Amino acid sequence: MKISNVTTMNGLKSFMISLILVFSSESYAQCPTNAADLANGFTVTSGNSCSVNAGGGLNITGTVTVDDGGSLTITNGYTDVVGGTLNINGAYTVDPSIIMWVYSGGAVNVGATGTFDLAGGDIQIYNGSSMAVSGAITNADDIWTMPGGNINVAVTGTVQVVNFHNNQGTTTVDGTLTVSGVFSSLNATTTGTGFIDGTYTDYGGNTLGEAFVGCANGDGSCGDISLPVELTHFEAIYVAGKGKLNWTTASEYINEGFNIEKSYDGINFSKIGFIAGMGTTNSTNYYAFEDNQAFQNAYYRLKQLDFDGNYEYSPIVYLSIDGGLKPKVELYPNPVVSNIYINGDLEVVYRMSVFDLNGRQLTPIQSMPLYDGQVYLSNVFKDLVKGTYLIQFIDPVNSTIVRVVKQ
Repeated sequence: MKISNVTTMNGLKSFMISLILVFSSESYAQCPTNAADLANGFTVTSGNSCSVNAGGGLNITGTVTVDDGGSLTITNGYTDVVGGTLNINGAYTVDPSIIMWVYSGGAVNVGATGTFDLAGGDIQIYNGSSMAVSGAITNADDIWTMPGGNINVAVTGTVQVVNFHNNQGTTTVDGTLTVSGVFSSLNATTTGTGFIDGTYTDYGGNTLGEAFVGCANGDGSCGDISLPVELTHFEAIYVAGKGKLNWTTASEYINEGFNIEKSYDGINFSKIGFIAGMGTTNSTNYYAFEDNQAFQNAYYRLKQLDFDGNYEYSPIVYLSIDGGLKPKVELYPNPVVSNIYINGDLEVVYRMSVFDLNGRQLTPIQSMPLYDGQVYLSNVFKDLVKGTYLIQFIDPVNSTIVRVVKQ
C-alpha cells in the first residue's frame, strides 16, 4: 500500500509539472513562432520585439495586438486584415512597399501610443471595414478609402502620406492629415474639425465638412499652417477713459492665444496683456480686452501664438481719445511690384518710411509733399523681397500706418 501510494503521488506530481509547463509556454510566449500563429491572433506584450516571416503573405482573421512598449515587424510579404482586428499600441512595421487590404469587416486601430510604419507601402480600407488613428501613421505611399470604407483620424492622430484617395468612402479628420502629393475625392464624404494639408483634386459628388474648408474653396490647397487663425474683425474704441479692443475669429488651429501689443508711433510695440485662445475650433469666437492706460492716441495689434511656437501679427488698429482722426492716406496698386501712387487728404508734407512686420526700419525717412493730394513714387519696393510691409506716414499732427504687400 505504501509503495502504491508513492507511485501514485509521483505520477500526480509529474502530471502537475507537465501541466504547469504547458500553461507557462502558452501564457508567456514572447513572439509568434510562425505566420499562422499570428494570423489566428496574438499579443506582443510590452518589452518584446518580434519579427514574423509572412511567407509571401498572410491574412489576419483573429485579433492581433501590439502593446505599448512592444514592437512587431512583418517581412517577406503582405499582411491583410480579413475580418480580424489589428490593434497597434506599440510599434508596427510592414514589409516595404506592399499593399495592405482591410476587408470583410476588418479593423485597424492605431492607439494614442501606437506607430504604424507603412514603409513606403499602401493601405486600402474596403466596404464595412475601418481604420481608426489616435497615434501616428508614417511613411505611407497611398491610402485609399474604398466604397463603404471608413477612416477616422482622432484629435491626437497624425497621418503622413504621399497620396490620399477618398473613393466613395468616409474620412473623418479631427487630427492632422498631411498629404505631400494629392488628396483626391470621388463621391465621398470628408468631415471633421481637424487639419488637412495638401493639394486637392475634386472628381465630383463630394460632401466636404469643416476640416476640408481650405480644400473646398477650389484653390487647390487644403489647410494653411501659416494662417492658423482666421481673424474676421478687430477694432479699438475709446469708452469712459479706457481703450476697448474687440476682435472675432471664424476658425482657429492650435491657437494658444493673443498677446495684445501697443504703440504710440505705430512701429515700436510692447506687450500690455494676453488673452487665451480656443485651441482648434471652427466655431466663431469673440474676444475683448481693456487698456486702462489709454491716456493718448495709440496703435494696437495682436500677436497670435500657436502651441507649436509659430505666430502671426494682426493688422494694426488706431485708437483716438480726442475724437481726432488719423491722417487718411491711400496707396495703389496694392499689392505692389515697384512703383506706387499715394493719395492724401490735404496738400501737406508727409514723412514716410517702410518697416517690416517686426518693426525694423528698411528705408530712411523721406519728406513727401503731396500736390493736389497725390504723389507718385518709383522703385520704393524694387529691392525688397516678396512679403508684407508697413508704411508709416507722419503729418504735422498725427501718424498712420498702411499695410502693403510686395509681389
